Amino acid sequence: TWEALVDAHNGELIRFVDTNRYGRVHGGAYPGDNHTGEADRPFPYADTGLPSPNEYADAGGMFPGDNATVTLQGKYCKINDSCGTINNTTTTGDVNFSLGPGTDCDVPPGNTGGPGNTHSARTQYYHLTAANLRAQSYLPGNTWLQTSFITVNTNQSPWCNATSGGDTLNFYRADTGCWNLGEIPGVALHEWGDCLD
Repeated sequence: TWEALVDAHNGELIRFVDTNRYGRVHGGAYPGDNHTGEADRPFPYADTGLPSPNEYADAGGMFPGDNATVTLQGKYCKINDSCGTINNTTTTGDVNFSLGPGTDCDVPPGNTGGPGNTHSARTQYYHLTAANLRAQSYLPGNTWLQTSFITVNTNQSPWCNATSGGDTLNFYRADTGCWNLGEIPGVALHEWGDCLD
C-alpha cells in the first residue's frame, strides 16, 4: 500500500512510501568455513505459517504483518534437526533465530526457536537457500532448482562425514578429529552441488 505526500502548491513529491508493515525472519549463520564470525543474516523464503500467497517470506526474509510461525521448512530448503524441533513464533514481526556460542546441539542464549535452532540448522538453511537462488540465475531452464527443495538432516549421530543423495543432505555432530560438518558452509555447498549434478 503506497502513500504519497504531494505539496499542494507546486506539485512536488515530498514523500512516497510503502505503508504496509513487514516482519522479518533472520538469524545467525557462519559466513565462512572457519567456525568464527557468525553473522545475522536474513532467511529468504522461510515458511511463515501464513496462508497463500504469503506462506513464504520473500528473498530478503520479509513477510507481511506481525504474526508468523517459522519452522525452517522453506521453499527451497527444509531443515530437520536431530536435536529437536524448530519453531519460532512472533506477534511483533521479528522472527529472530539469534546467534551464540557452541556447537552441535547448543542453541543461542534465550533461545526461542526450539531445541533444533542450532548452528548447523541455521547455517545450512541460509547457505543452501542462497545457493539455489544463485544457481537459478545461471540455470533459468533448470526446473529442479525452481520446483524442488533440499531436505537437510542436521546434527545426526556423531560421524566424521557428510552425505548427499537425490534431494537429501545429511550432516552429523562433531566426532573425534573433525568438526560438525553442518556448521561449515563449504561442505554444505559441495554436498548440494552433488545433488544439482
